[in-house]
Amino acid sequence: MMDTQAASVFFRLLGELVYCEPNSQDMGMLQNQRLFEELPYAACDERVIQGQKLMNDWLGRASADELTRAAKSDWLRMMMGIDDVIAPPWGSVYLDKENLLFTEHTLFVRRYYEHYGFELKKKHHEPDDHLGLELEFVSRLLEENKMVAAREFVETYMHPWVDAWMQKVQAHAQTDYYRSLACLVAGGLRCFVEDAVAA
Repeated sequence: MMDTQAASVFFRLLGELVYCEPNSQDMGMLQNQRLFEELPYAACDERVIQGQKLMNDWLGRASADELTRAAKSDWLRMMMGIDDVIAPPWGSVYLDKENLLFTEHTLFVRRYYEHYGFELKKKHHEPDDHLGLELEFVSRLLEENKMVAAREFVETYMHPWVDAWMQKVQAHAQTDYYRSLACLVAGGLRCFVEDAVAA
C-alpha cells in the first residue's frame, strides 16, 4: 500500500514538470536532489520503472544548462507548437471528436476543481484540463486525505486520455526528459488507482 503523502509529492512534482517550461534552476535541482532515485510505484508498473531509468540517465548526461536547452526545444515543439501542437497536454483535445479545446470536458473538470476549492493560477488563460493542473489537483486531494475523490477524478477525467498523450510524447519526443515524464505519469496514475481500489 502506498503512503498517501509520498504519492501526493510524486504527482505534484510531475504536475509541475509537465506544466512548466523547463528551466536551468529546476533541472539543477533535479540533478542535485536525486528526486527520481526512489519513487512511489517503482515496483508496480513497467512504465514507472522505464521512466525512472530514463530520467536518471538523462540527468547524468550533461550540465543543467545543456539539458534545459534540449528539454525546452522539445517542450516548445510538442506542447506549445508553432504551427501545430504535437502532443497536446489538454484532455479535451483527445476526448472531443473535433479535437477542440475548452469543451464540455473542460467545464466538467472546472466544476470538479471548484467543488474542492482548487483555484487555478491562470484562470481563464489556460484550459482547466491541462495535464499538469490535473496532476497538481490530484496531489492536493491526496494532501487533504481525499483518496476517494482523487481516485474518482483520475478514473473519470484522466484515464480516458492519458495513455494517448503518452503515446504521442513517446512517438515525437527528442529527449528522454519527456519520454520519462510520459511514462511516469501514465504508469503512476494506473498504479495509484489500483492502490486506491485495494485500500
